[in-house]
Amino acid sequence: VSGSEMEENDKFLELDIFVSENAIEEGAIELMKSVRPEWKAGDIKFKVFTEGITNKLIGCYKGSKEDMVLVRVYGNKTDLIIDREAELRNMLVLHSEGCAPPPYAKFNNGLCYAFVHGICLDEKTVREEKIGRLVAEEMAKIHDIQESSRSAKQSKIEREPMLFKKIKTFLNLVPEEFQNPEKNERYKKGVKNRKDLERELEELKEHLETINSPVVLCHNDLLLQNIVYNEEIEKITFIDYEYGFYNYQAYDIANHFNEFAGVETVDYTLYPDKELQYRWLRDYLSAWYSLQGLNKIPTERDIEILYVEVNKYSLASHFFWGVWALIQARFSDIDFDFLGYAMQRLNEFHSQKEERFALTMPE
Repeated sequence: VSGSEMEENDKFLELDIFVSENAIEEGAIELMKSVRPEWKAGDIKFKVFTEGITNKLIGCYKGSKEDMVLVRVYGNKTDLIIDREAELRNMLVLHSEGCAPPPYAKFNNGLCYAFVHGICLDEKTVREEKIGRLVAEEMAKIHDIQESSRSAKQSKIEREPMLFKKIKTFLNLVPEEFQNPEKNERYKKGVKNRKDLERELEELKEHLETINSPVVLCHNDLLLQNIVYNEEIEKITFIDYEYGFYNYQAYDIANHFNEFAGVETVDYTLYPDKELQYRWLRDYLSAWYSLQGLNKIPTERDIEILYVEVNKYSLASHFFWGVWALIQARFSDIDFDFLGYAMQRLNEFHSQKEERFALTMPE
């Protein structure tokens, strides 16, 4: 973290504490001695969050939940696929722009930060017109940070798109086989080998590089549980910035659309139809043009161009998370069928590939 960023967050702490996944409450109490020194250990209450499939997450509070502190313990071997320094830089930048809660501390294997009050979106609320507009506007605001933000200009975040570089890193970690015989049999039947995946990645990269999608600061992981809606103040906040980085604008939108299908129970019939996408993309472009200082109303052609870009990049999103899940199947201790999820994402990639490749830009 750069000096200028730390000056803006002078209360941010770096704690030499390791929190065991099997004793999170005890570790959280130890952390609160520094993060909330006025709290007595016996008064601290806990709320366990179970939605995440990468980390363990617990909330600490005393009396009211208004001042809840979240303690996130990184999952096993996730440092192989997540740049934790970049995550913290992104969080500090986004907080300075009013787009993220304040981070309080980092410890040896995790972070402490403020709880965002509201409800996480689900398969129904994400389709509501008002909420969709707020999500589109918040995404446009984050995408604009690279151009307008003083803090973003000061930060040392690399401005090259992370997509293909990150997938190549992932592919190097994909196992040739699993030790568990049942898992290995499913793997061999349901997933192509690494060489085939590498060839498919090159084909995908070659196709998508013909699209001139702007490179912007992206969240890159806008699944429904990472979007919090506070109805009282009508505000959307994105949470969990582990994969935040500069990337293609169309990818961030496409990834969000893919996540309409859910995670625990995946249903790709919930992928937004063209009418819903058009409405969402119109709201996004209206906000984007305004933030860019353009006195312009999105035309049908503008929306159609972004629609084509987004639906092509949806393939990259499926490929990214399919390969990611193969690595999690290898290393993660979390009770989730990562191999099954990998097959769902890669199967959807293959089933949609021909149709999405065939999409053409309007004249």
